[in-house]
Amino acid sequence: MIGPQSTEVAKRLLQQNMRVLRTVSQDLEEREKRLVRMRTKLHGLENSGTLLNVRQRSATRRQ
Repeated sequence: MIGPQSTEVAKRLLQQNMRVLRTVSQDLEEREKRLVRMRTKLHGLENSGTLLNVRQRSATRRQ
């Protein structure tokens, strides 16, 4: 039989899990935003030819 203590424990665990879920969701949103910014910057470098120049210079240095 489930008593009032079990119900309180279940409520506390549920609240704790909801807090963790919110925190993880916020972190994931921040990571997604950062990824989009990095991807946008990368596309800009590719389109401007800057990235190609950097790759060529680093390849030249290795030779």
